[in-house]
Amino acid sequence: MTVKKNLAFTLIQRAKIGIGLIMPEAYGRKALSRMLIMVALLCLGSWGQTAWAASCTVTNTLNTGAGSLRNCITTANGSANSTISFNIPVGDSGHLSDGTNHRWRITPTSALPTITADGTIIDGATQALNNPSYVNTLGPEIELYGNNADFSGLTISSSNNTIKGLIIGKFNSTPFLGSPANGILIGSNGGTNNTIQGNYIGVDYTGMASLNNGVGVYIDDGNSNTTVGGTAAGAANIIAYNDGAGIEVNGMTIIFFMPFPNASLPHTFSANSIFSNGGKGIVLDDAYSNNNKSAPTLGTLTPSGGNLIVTALVPAGGDTIQFFRANNSASPSVTPDASGGEGYLFLGSCVDNGGACVGPYVTGADTNGASGQVSVTLTGVATGDTLSATATDAANGTSPFSANKVAPVIPFVLNLIKQTYDLSGQCIASSDATDAGCGSTSVINNIPAGTVLKFMIIVKNTTAASAGDVRFQDNLDESASGFSYIPGSMTSTPVGASAPADTATNAVIYAAATIALTDAAGDDKGSARDLVGAPNGADNISIGSAVNTALSIDAHKSFAVIFQARKK
Repeated sequence: MTVKKNLAFTLIQRAKIGIGLIMPEAYGRKALSRMLIMVALLCLGSWGQTAWAASCTVTNTLNTGAGSLRNCITTANGSANSTISFNIPVGDSGHLSDGTNHRWRITPTSALPTITADGTIIDGATQALNNPSYVNTLGPEIELYGNNADFSGLTISSSNNTIKGLIIGKFNSTPFLGSPANGILIGSNGGTNNTIQGNYIGVDYTGMASLNNGVGVYIDDGNSNTTVGGTAAGAANIIAYNDGAGIEVNGMTIIFFMPFPNASLPHTFSANSIFSNGGKGIVLDDAYSNNNKSAPTLGTLTPSGGNLIVTALVPAGGDTIQFFRANNSASPSVTPDASGGEGYLFLGSCVDNGGACVGPYVTGADTNGASGQVSVTLTGVATGDTLSATATDAANGTSPFSANKVAPVIPFVLNLIKQTYDLSGQCIASSDATDAGCGSTSVINNIPAGTVLKFMIIVKNTTAASAGDVRFQDNLDESASGFSYIPGSMTSTPVGASAPADTATNAVIYAAATIALTDAAGDDKGSARDLVGAPNGADNISIGSAVNTALSIDAHKSFAVIFQARKK
C-alpha cells in the first residue's frame, strides 16, 4: 500500500508542480481525492474561458437589439475570428428599392461598437447570397447610412479584420472637440493586416451619386499592412465624393499636445476607383505614413496603332506602377483634378525592370527593361483622356497618385468590310476572306443585268475606346455596266450599347442591320446622294459626312449599312 500511495503522490506532484501545489504523503487518500477534484475544476475553468469563433447574422436594420448589426459586432468582440453575415428580409422597414435594385439601409443613431477582436469579418455580400431574388445589380446591398453623423461608420482597433461588400456614407460631421467623422477609421495603434475590399465608400448604391463622408478611409498612427482594394474580381472599392481625402494615412501621435512619430506603414492601395473627393485620392500626412512614398512621374505618351505607349519614371527600382484614367465622360461624369491626385478607372499595372504587365487595358510587359522606368501599351485610352499612376514598393507601401498627363491625339484603327448579298440573304461576295460561303468580289461582274443585290458596308471598332466623328463613303459604279441605287433602301445597325460587338460574325451584323434610313441628304446616320446629277440614282453612299450627324462607334462595337442596287 505504501508503494502505491507513494506512486500516486509522485504522479500528482509531477503533474501539478507547475501551479505550486504540495501534497505531503501523510495527507493520504482523502487529500489525493481532493486534489483530483481540484485538478478537474481547474481544467473545467480553463476550458470555460477559451474564446471560440462566433457566427452572427444580421437579420434586421434596427439600431439595437437582437439581430441588429450593433448586437452582432458586440457578439463578435467576445471572440476572435468571428464572421458577421446578413440575411435581412425584404419586408424589413429599412428595405429600399428603385424597382430593380434592392438595398437595406442601417442608420446608427450612435457610434457602432469598435471592432476589438482579431479576425472579424463583416461580409455584406452574404445578403445577396441569402436573398438571390433581391439584389443590387449596381453594387452592394447593405448600406450604413450616417445621416450626417459626427462619428465614423466603422472603427477598427484590432488585427486581421475584413470589411467587404458594404455601402458606407453620410458620416461627415465634426463633433465638439473631436475629429471629423470617416467612412472607415482604423484607430491609433489599431492593428495589422486589416482588409477593406468591395465597398462603396462615400458613394450611393449606384456608384454614381454622393453619400459623402469626412474622409473615406482614415488609417491612424501605429498601424501596419492595411490592404484597401486589390486586383482580384470584386476586390476594388469605389471611394468617391468624400469631403476630404479618399484615403488618408497618419504617422504621428499626439502626447500632451506634442506630435511624436508613430509610424503607420506599409499600407497597400490597389485598383480602387477614387474620384471626385474634396481632397486628394491618397494623402500621406507625414514622413512616417507609408514612409512618405513618392508618386511616379508620367513621361512620354506615344500613340501606336490605336493604343498609347506610356512611360513612367519609377520612384524606386522594382516598384509596381498602377495606371489609371482619371476622367470619365459617361455617367458619372468625372472631371479630374487639374493638379492630379485621383484615378477613376484602373487600367493595369507593370513591375519595374522588365517585369510583367497585367490588367484589363494593358498588353505585354515592361518594354523599357531598365530599372527606374516603365513603358507599357495601354488599350483603354482615347484622345484627351487624363492619366495618372501610383507606385507600390517591395514592402507593399503605396504612394499618392501622380500628377496628371493628358493623352495626345490617338488615331483609331477601324476595320472596313464590304459584302454583297442576294435578296434572300445569301452572301455572294465579301472582301473578308474569312467569310465561309462567300465568293470574291470578282463574282459581281458576272451578275445578270436587272438583278437587285444588297450591299453591306461594315466598320468595326476593335479598340477599347469610343471612336467619334466616323465618316466613310462608297462610290457606286454608274457606268453602263455598273449599278444604280434603289432609293429608300438603306438600313443600318443600331448604335451605342445595342450595337453588334466587333467580334460578331458578319451574318449576325447583317441580321441586325434593320433600322430604316431615308436617302435624303442630312439623314441622321447616312444618306445616298446623287452628287453629280446622274439620272439613275446616287453615285455616293455617305455615312457620317459633313451634312450628316457625326457617327460614333463605341469601343469594341460594329456599325453597318445595307442598301440595294440594280445591275445595269
